[in-house]
Amino acid sequence: MTEITYLPEVECSIAAGFREGELAVSVPDETGKRQNLRVNKNLVASEGGKHYLAVGIVQLDYKHKRALIELPHEADSGANRLWVPFSSFRQGSES
Repeated sequence: MTEITYLPEVECSIAAGFREGELAVSVPDETGKRQNLRVNKNLVASEGGKHYLAVGIVQLDYKHKRALIELPHEADSGANRLWVPFSSFRQGSES
């Protein structure tokens, strides 16, 4: 069985921020509800036409294939942490 490596980055959508060097980012949780926040451009990576926000991993729930993540900044809603499915994470390249 092939092992999958995930990077601590979750898929997000982006838009221009208020200031130069800033992006408005939207991250969906496991239910599809989106959390919106503004971050520095250096916290967002792009690969294959998708964008990924760097996050902290707080807890892994293997049974439900999800992770509790901590956002780099508080979202507009006041949320700091949210559950996201493993499928939201950027997969690492195999060495």
